[in-house]
Amino acid sequence: MPHYNGNIDLSLYLVTDRGLLPAGSDLLSVIAAAIDGGVTLVQLREKTLDTKSFVALARRVLAVCRAARVPLLINDRLDVALAVDADGVHIGQNDMPLATARALLGPDKIVGVTVENVEHALRAVAEGADYLGTAAIFATTTKKHPDSFTPLNFAGVQEILRAVAPYRIPVCTIGGINLQNVEDVLSKTAISAGAGDGPGCRLQGVAVVSAIVAQADPRVASAALAAKIRPLVHPSVSLITTPSSALASDTSVSAVVDQIIAAYGRVRSQKPLIHNITNYVVMNDTANVILQMGALPVMAHAVDEVAEITEISQALVLNIGTLSTKWIEAMRVSSTKAKSKSIPVILDPVGAGATKFRTDTCRELLKMQAVTVLKGNAGEIAALGGIEGLTMRGVESVGSLEDPSRAICTLAQTLQTCVAMSGPIDTISDGVRTVSIANGNEWLGSITGTGCSTTAMVACFAAVEKDPLVAAVGGLLCMGIAAEVAVKSGRVNGPGSFKVALHDAISQLTGEQLRQRARITLSA
Repeated sequence: MPHYNGNIDLSLYLVTDRGLLPAGSDLLSVIAAAIDGGVTLVQLREKTLDTKSFVALARRVLAVCRAARVPLLINDRLDVALAVDADGVHIGQNDMPLATARALLGPDKIVGVTVENVEHALRAVAEGADYLGTAAIFATTTKKHPDSFTPLNFAGVQEILRAVAPYRIPVCTIGGINLQNVEDVLSKTAISAGAGDGPGCRLQGVAVVSAIVAQADPRVASAALAAKIRPLVHPSVSLITTPSSALASDTSVSAVVDQIIAAYGRVRSQKPLIHNITNYVVMNDTANVILQMGALPVMAHAVDEVAEITEISQALVLNIGTLSTKWIEAMRVSSTKAKSKSIPVILDPVGAGATKFRTDTCRELLKMQAVTVLKGNAGEIAALGGIEGLTMRGVESVGSLEDPSRAICTLAQTLQTCVAMSGPIDTISDGVRTVSIANGNEWLGSITGTGCSTTAMVACFAAVEKDPLVAAVGGLLCMGIAAEVAVKSGRVNGPGSFKVALHDAISQLTGEQLRQRARITLSA
């Protein structure tokens, strides 16, 4: 089974070849432009450079990839990957054995393997590959193959996909793929559920070389490819009402879960910086939860530095739990900077509705139109949306909504932002799609700050996921499932032991746990 903690986004996988660069182009600029256009993973392939030159180039490429929060893999050369602390390696059948590569790299790095047939694929899965890249699907001059090699074509790729489908390992293909044939590659290799004796499966992306590297405008080339790939690799959420009894077979729910797992993998691999202007009560717990998610926390509140901190962060949390006039100004400054840099802002309106001061502050922040996700409990959301039936007692919500999905959807449309309301059933809407989450456990209400920690988890997702709905659902789902896992551990004897078990569960969450335990419904 895979060792890498989280899924890898193989959607548009760039493999470099400096020999294909147009005159006047340089590799670093091409990689940066390609990532800007939609590349999700980069492999640095250099077959002729000496070790010193390869390491120097890899360091420069890694800086570009890290700045863009895209993983960098090194082709074949584990020594180079270790020297620069790259995110992993990709190896072929004639390279270092996978087991040796894993032993040298450790469990937290990505190891991808090129497979030419079913035997290679099953062996790679058994030995712990994190993803598979098939041999060339079509003839190509980019890579030299033995004279006896025959391209896999659609049928050969399907054969590999069918063999590894039970293991849920991501697979991509390469070889002669371009803007004209990429849709055929993805659609004609897909295997429908029920076909033959195995589950449905599809490629999780394609790897390209000349289709980006050799193009005059790599950003435009990448964007065009990404536009064709994403609808096939990550199908759009179907806007239909989904009863809970149908969850197991509903592809739209599966699509949401797949997006969440992919984003969770990116949090783990990219380690985004999350700026928190949050309350004294939960500050330490919030910082720990962000670390446990795989991201990096910073708690900066001084007006003199918040703009600078926000500018280098990948998400901003505004939590009004212990509000003050100085903190409000810091939130204004940070929000303005975040909006100017398109940095997602997550607002937790703790206690909104309890006092005019809190309510007015939240409404002011919302009017700035910088908030990406508004996440609070039912009473807080109702106070900001003018929804009747709920009140606040301190920071606790009292009462219930008759039709929460409709109310939250309407509020999201009014505020023009994603709204996430926590509760026994969490409800999230972006004004078009509405999601309900049934995961969680009543022990969450036994300790202070789990709601604030959940907001921080939403921010971790928002830092790497452009869809606010997916980010919001991801954060709430992770907290709900972690609570269930904590209680199931058998170590919970009271609030104190629950808190320890909860934090352990968050730090050990896996994509497979999210897939197996997610209980969500979609509605329009």
